[in-house]
Amino acid sequence: MPLTCRILIVVGLGLATATIGRAQNEDKTFEEVVALQPGSLLTLETGQGSVRLISWDEPNVDIRARIEAPPGMDADDARRSVDATSIEVRGSRRSMRIRSNYRQTVSQEDDDDSWRPPLVHYEIRAPRQLDLDLTIDQNDTTLEGFEGRLLLDFDRSRLQGRNLDGTITLAFDRGSIDASDLSGSIVLHLDRTTAALRDIRFDADSEIRIDRGELDLVLVGTQSLTIDAQMTRRTEFSSDLAVPLQTSDRGFHATMNGGGVALRIDADRSVLRLRAN
Repeated sequence: MPLTCRILIVVGLGLATATIGRAQNEDKTFEEVVALQPGSLLTLETGQGSVRLISWDEPNVDIRARIEAPPGMDADDARRSVDATSIEVRGSRRSMRIRSNYRQTVSQEDDDDSWRPPLVHYEIRAPRQLDLDLTIDQNDTTLEGFEGRLLLDFDRSRLQGRNLDGTITLAFDRGSIDASDLSGSIVLHLDRTTAALRDIRFDADSEIRIDRGELDLVLVGTQSLTIDAQMTRRTEFSSDLAVPLQTSDRGFHATMNGGGVALRIDADRSVLRLRAN
């Protein structure tokens, strides 16, 4: 018989119900609904696994997580790895933190090189108007439908993003990005990353830095934009923009629709393709 325990938790001013259940194949599930007002801050920290974080029009965060044993581990180690990992939820109606807690597995990792933390798979729904602070490591992430200050830090991960608006700061180290319908003030720092960005609108001064990566950038063609790019000799550049480029040995300057907000591009040892829809 599966063992299920139900716990009633008060988180700040919000009432939340958490459910933890044991599944087959050394999996463990977690479910919790917590009140969070639109315009608040949601922080998420997690490692290997996946995240699907999408918006809805409710003043709550619906959290569902499955903690899964890593492949190739024997049954006893797999069970202990899952049991030692928990989902930590803290905060109130104005600020909430969700974290994959691996601390109880550290001693095992130190003693055994084969020891690995489990995979944590999240399904989260949160208010559309929200500030997000994400720290993601070795993860497949889907992010969709948010408006606010978005601070996104990814390492060795894959990101699919859509319909994001506001002040967006994205730092990406070794991974891939497939994103569309981004708008606002956008700062991208990409290191050894392959990125395909479509239907991008810069509504305030923005910046892109890319090192040893590949960027295919498709702009919204109706925006007023001033582009200044600095590129090293080892950068491959191509443009299908229907505007003249003032080029030099170290980059180019261009204006779209008479010029407007500034887009600064710095590319080193990368492939850069620039287009407009």
